[in-house]
Amino acid sequence: METAAAAMPTTTSPPATSGTSSRLASVDILRGATIAGMLLVNNPGSWGYIYDPLEHAAWNGWTVTDLIFPFFLFLVGVSMMLSFPKRMGRGAPRGELLRHVGRRALALMLLGWWGGSWSAVAWSGGAPEAAGSLAGSLSGLADLALKLGWPALVLGAVVLLAGTTNARRWIGVLAVGAIAAGFGWVATGGDHALFERIAGIRIPGVLVRIGVCYLIASAIWFLTPSPTAIAA
Repeated sequence: METAAAAMPTTTSPPATSGTSSRLASVDILRGATIAGMLLVNNPGSWGYIYDPLEHAAWNGWTVTDLIFPFFLFLVGVSMMLSFPKRMGRGAPRGELLRHVGRRALALMLLGWWGGSWSAVAWSGGAPEAAGSLAGSLSGLADLALKLGWPALVLGAVVLLAGTTNARRWIGVLAVGAIAAGFGWVATGGDHALFERIAGIRIPGVLVRIGVCYLIASAIWFLTPSPTAIAA
């Protein structure tokens, strides 16, 4: 992240040297601590014996665990205000930046839905039919196609949405993944753990909510003409 001074260029700021970092250390530290906290509360050891601070509180209280999601949203907001003014100072139009935000927000949502479906691909249980039979061979091939195709489809979509200088390659990855996943759907008739998981997926997951907040907050900042109107 750029410092606040770098985000709003002034004529008095000294030129950056090759050995000087423009990242804001406090933001990086908070981001690292938040990710460490997320890993801790998501992996507390035995789920039957958890320290109270590593669980979400009841509706009328809070624990350290309840701070993880708000910290992520705070970091998104701080990053926006360090990035957007600098990009606009370089001449980037508001509309172009807002479209960029839209693609990034959609990529976050896709990653959130991937997080709710990947285990059904990794541990699908394999082919239920008897091994050696034609039906078993087809089911096994369909299972393999889904194991390879679904990750490729999601990965290609996320990379293209986030932005890449090699779009042609990732369009190919996306296309191959879509074909493989489509074959798996047809071959299994939709009767696969992956499709069951997708049908029951939690649509407003954590990353999805972060993506929505990022998009709405960015739209307010880009589309509102003045600080007074933003406050109102």
